[in-house]
Amino acid sequence: MRNNKYCLLELVLIIATGMLLTGCAAPGRTKAEIHRDHMNIWKQGMLQIQDDFDSALMLDRPGRLSRYYIR
Repeated sequence: MRNNKYCLLELVLIIATGMLLTGCAAPGRTKAEIHRDHMNIWKQGMLQIQDDFDSALMLDRPGRLSRYYIR
């Protein structure tokens, strides 16, 4: 009896998690528009990661604090 309660609780949690992760459809927007937005977000994220790596490895523009002229 007790085991059945835990199985039911696990099943409900799995279904609820699945519903939360899949999300809802956006009213008034097509799949193509949503896909385009997701691709834009993905591209911006990749550009930000590249900028972060460049900053961490000091590959970006040099600062103006040096007394030497650097091209």
